Amino acid sequence: MMLSMSNERLSFFVVAVQAVRDGWRLEGEPGYDSRHWARPGDVFDHVLREDGSDELEVNLVVVEPSSLHAVVAGVGGNQLKSGDLLSGER
Repeated sequence: MMLSMSNERLSFFVVAVQAVRDGWRLEGEPGYDSRHWARPGDVFDHVLREDGSDELEVNLVVVEPSSLHAVVAGVGGNQLKSGDLLSGER
């Protein structure tokens, strides 16, 4: 018997970025529906720029999520800025 797994899209709209001890604290808003909010261990892998410039690839693991912020660690956090939209899949 084969089980069908569907991927859930994750997103986080970045309002502000602050470097913290083990990564970056992102102030902002998680995706449109709380069922699709990032959980600890989820990974954001793309950044869409507000200005429409090229999409960036990142590898940011969610360490601490909430409805108002997320702390992430990994590669690419130093490139984030206000207005960016992080996306990933679970």
